[in-house]
Amino acid sequence: SKGTHLDMWTFVDLHAQHYGTMVDQWNKDHPDKTIELTCTTYPYADMHTKFITALQAGTGAPDICDVEVGQFLFHQSVIIDFQSVKIIITTSDTDTRQ
Repeated sequence: SKGTHLDMWTFVDLHAQHYGTMVDQWNKDHPDKTIELTCTTYPYADMHTKFITALQAGTGAPDICDVEVGQFLFHQSVIIDFQSVKIIITTSDTDTRQ
């Protein structure tokens, strides 16, 4: 394989196509720092469940995950330590997004 390989999960095929196009442009602009992206599209609920399960288990999560923040609004704060990377998602009582 060439360059840096990244795995990505999404729940929208159009997003996968967009990121693929962006990687192609990156590789064109940066031929000495190429990226190889493997993007997998899952059904909406399945992807979010799989992602949280992988993070909680500490194994199996992708390098990048295209999440819907609304899937995490039931938590006041979610903190997951995953291979020395802290992912913090917080919500506010004044958050008016729906």
